[in-house]
Amino acid sequence: MEGRNRFGKCVFLLACLASALFVWSARADHDHSLKHGFPGWGIESKGRLRQDDHGNEATGETAAWLFAVANVPAVVGFAARGMLKRTRSNPSRKKWADLYTFNKKRLMPIHYVGNLSALGIALWHFVLSRCRSTSLPEWTLALLVGFALLGVLMKLRLGSQSLIKTARTLHTNPVVVAALFLLLWVGHQMVD
Repeated sequence: MEGRNRFGKCVFLLACLASALFVWSARADHDHSLKHGFPGWGIESKGRLRQDDHGNEATGETAAWLFAVANVPAVVGFAARGMLKRTRSNPSRKKWADLYTFNKKRLMPIHYVGNLSALGIALWHFVLSRCRSTSLPEWTLALLVGFALLGVLMKLRLGSQSLIKTARTLHTNPVVVAALFLLLWVGHQMVD
């Protein structure tokens, strides 16, 4: 059990690193577009419409940052829950329990609202962008919508207990989170 727990934490940390790399690469691409034309308009500096893939930089970067900020409470809850399982002494266990309770009551609403808002902006980003070279971003967006629906099922307790349990297992699995961020990153690297 200890090995599985450690593996899950490593995968979760890799997902956090992948999201940071994703935001960094979106920023680097934005800086490149500022040097070579009008950002997000699909117009080169010579005034011609580009025929290749392009994405709306403002909506993509906004969605990436909002996803990153909205998932901080999930990381805090994951860490606090892990420390609660490991801590044996009463004073430090109480501190971790207090952090977990505070996170659940005060910070998790940021996770719920922020991720749904980021998903809405990501959908708008999809509408404003064009990608003819690969369909990976579209598939990843569909998976993200499904992932968000699992979270909504979990939060609102829609459906049977077994359905909610399955939704919780998939939605809180660090391997699934890492795979989604990796697909998102790879898809955007293929377009760029």
